[in-house]
Amino acid sequence: MPVLAVLARWNDATHAFFEVMVDDGRRFVLSLQPGTRSWELAAVFGAAAPKKPAAKPVTPSTPRKFFSLLTK
Repeated sequence: MPVLAVLARWNDATHAFFEVMVDDGRRFVLSLQPGTRSWELAAVFGAAAPKKPAAKPVTPSTPRKFFSLLTK
């Protein structure tokens, strides 16, 4: 899976961490131990949910005269 972006990088005493985003929107945190040059998968985050469009207001319509037709 292709990496689209490196979102964040940080270090601690023994590891370097990278948060990356792949082409389907998922995010992964990878840790690198420089001494042994070994990589580990530290975390996985799902793709963000798509935003729903805003609701449109309903315009009132004129009442239908259905019941008045039944009484004739």
